[in-house]
Amino acid sequence: MQMGANTILPHGDRLVSLLVSDEKGPYLLDQAQHLENVRLNSRQVCDLELFACGAFSPLTGFMDEKQCNSVLENKCLPDGLFWPLPVVLDVSQETAARLKPGKKAALRDKEGFVLGILAVTDIFVPDVSVWLSALFGAGDPAHPAARRLIQGTKPVFVGGTLECVRTPLHYSFTDLRFTPAQTRQAFGQKNWTRVIGLDPSAIMHRAEFESTARLMQEKDAALMIGACVVEDGFNDFKTHTQIRCLKKIVKRYPAPAPFLCVVPYFERMAGLRELFLQAIVFKNFGCNAFAVDQRRLDKITDGPCSTQGLEQAFAKNLNMGFVVSPKLVYCQEQETFLPLQQAPECSRQNIFEQDQVKNLLLSGKSLPTWFSFPEIEQELKRAYPPRKRQGFAVFCTGLSGAGKSTLAKLLYAHFMENDSRPVTLLDGDIVRLHLSRELGFSEEHRKINVERIGFVASEIVKNGGIAVCASIAPRNAPRLAARRMVEAYGGFVEVFVSTPLEVCTQRDPKGMYAKAKAGIIKGFTGVDDAYEAPQNPEVVIDTTCIHPEKAMEAILGHLADAGYLDS
Repeated sequence: MQMGANTILPHGDRLVSLLVSDEKGPYLLDQAQHLENVRLNSRQVCDLELFACGAFSPLTGFMDEKQCNSVLENKCLPDGLFWPLPVVLDVSQETAARLKPGKKAALRDKEGFVLGILAVTDIFVPDVSVWLSALFGAGDPAHPAARRLIQGTKPVFVGGTLECVRTPLHYSFTDLRFTPAQTRQAFGQKNWTRVIGLDPSAIMHRAEFESTARLMQEKDAALMIGACVVEDGFNDFKTHTQIRCLKKIVKRYPAPAPFLCVVPYFERMAGLRELFLQAIVFKNFGCNAFAVDQRRLDKITDGPCSTQGLEQAFAKNLNMGFVVSPKLVYCQEQETFLPLQQAPECSRQNIFEQDQVKNLLLSGKSLPTWFSFPEIEQELKRAYPPRKRQGFAVFCTGLSGAGKSTLAKLLYAHFMENDSRPVTLLDGDIVRLHLSRELGFSEEHRKINVERIGFVASEIVKNGGIAVCASIAPRNAPRLAARRMVEAYGGFVEVFVSTPLEVCTQRDPKGMYAKAKAGIIKGFTGVDDAYEAPQNPEVVIDTTCIHPEKAMEAILGHLADAGYLDS
């Protein structure tokens, strides 16, 4: 590994921090009140913070069309400096229509706080097919990153130079948030001249600890563990668990202990190009080399991934080293971790994947002592208690008159009588009265209503409670959004009450079908508005010929089988 004797220079040979001075900040904040606004999503907020602190050096703002095309075609900026991935500000057509080259725009976070001022130089519509081909080879739209690009990117890109007024406000782990200038200063104070950068994309256990400790010894280098995380409101639970585990595992290393910091980097899932972009960020933080776990390397399929080839590419394009953290397995015979090739096959214990670890803990089992440290297991048990102690949500969906509310009320009464966890009923009528009184029944308002149910349910589940929900919720996308919110903290059981339309129409308990057919009300689900049946519900119940209590027993049986209740 080629690593210089001195701290590595930033990419492009200089740190470019776009955060303005304390004197200029108030002036820009005042100016922002008279500018068009652009609300930033989670990725864009992360990018802005990396611009502000200098981690995206030497970029001076979001890329224009010329820069994007150069990066896509040649993996370099127009001046020839290597750069692997475009860094763009994508906006809706409505927002783009309010912006003009030569004018400025105020960039705001989700709460409306001004983070920066963009001097717009370019507004353009990218050719998605060109992007797919450049980033993902054949441009397979089924590629996870391709799906993210297609589904998660707005249609118009805005380029321009950026002045950052403030960095996003963080409430947690503030002691681990550093700028590249601060990490470089800390490395200097520690007399570290060789620093390997590592992004632990998952929880570190004994194998990862052993692998990185050996790497430090072999390369005679210090280690910077940069946890690349995004705070978006619903993954914070996972983020906090990971960082608490990292704070404990760094104490296990022999001196010098790794330097632990939080890096607000948003993963783009773009294979080798992603690898190089992340390495540039770590280079700007002062790392002489970038380490990648062999498992991550095995998953990259968009180019040659030989260690030698990557070492040469890193040296040529970034003037930094590249190292692979080898895949280790536990050898029972020798009671130690060995590289895969050196361990006798009959004695190998394969390392658990993250989902296997989670499922073990949810089932109430312990992790093998050879696999993880006690303090890490303790943190993970705190995050993933056995399902019998977890919160969960039961989300009943179906047509009006299908029997959702009856089922939900029976479940609520059962849990109140038989379960020690706090229980909340979020029936459609209750929600409309107390949470969504101002909403109508348009497509957008229905979406908002279901997302509100999901948010409240997620808060209940996060605190170990049971949320029993009943809502028509006619569209798949809002129901999936609700599921994601809840599953960040506990269980989600979707119950499709599949009672046919003709039965629901005959029941018509509120007289709504009759009014809809008479044209008195419009957009009624099942009459002149379609209902999208759930794609993969946990439970399907047709209440046409089944007693409500029997239907409830089917749901309880599923919950027991899944481990949330005693059998």
